[in-house]
Amino acid sequence: MSLSTEQQDEIRPAVWSGIHSRNQLVAIVTEELYAPGDIDADDATAFIDAELTRKSVAEAAWSAETDCDRLTTIFARLNASGLAAVENAGLTMSDGFEDVDALCAARGGPGPQCFGYCFFHGQDLAHAQDGEGLHLAFGAFSGDAAETVAVGRLVADTATEHGLQVSWDGTPGQRILLVPFRWRKRGVPRDA
Repeated sequence: MSLSTEQQDEIRPAVWSGIHSRNQLVAIVTEELYAPGDIDADDATAFIDAELTRKSVAEAAWSAETDCDRLTTIFARLNASGLAAVENAGLTMSDGFEDVDALCAARGGPGPQCFGYCFFHGQDLAHAQDGEGLHLAFGAFSGDAAETVAVGRLVADTATEHGLQVSWDGTPGQRILLVPFRWRKRGVPRDA
């Protein structure tokens, strides 16, 4: 049994995201994306391996610094500035809020060491892979609108300083959009 075109199209974005290791990809596909037994594990593994090889070859033609490289630098700077900044924070907004809350709690809770947050989640990543730009959620843990705008400005300015284009109306109710944004994340995390 070989994979259908539809199955290949469902698996390919996870591989090209550059987020998951090979073993994680196999588990995601054979245990989460499809129920056990609904996809041939050997065929799925062979397809994942072939896509990882294609991705590795394509990476050689990518620019020395990709938008994803810039994004990782931006998130490191935001974390150093006192934000709880998390890349690929779960699948949904709710997951993202849980992840930034957990990161802030690990830093001792809201305060000068953790006054705001920034994240994108898996659905945002999928939109970026589709060429729709990358949305970033942000806010102040205080909930104050003016402080939330200040966090948004910090995120937008940091992104701009690192060569990404920002679309944002300057209000707390609109997420920041990095557009254009080409999702090109090099490598694959190592399996443990």
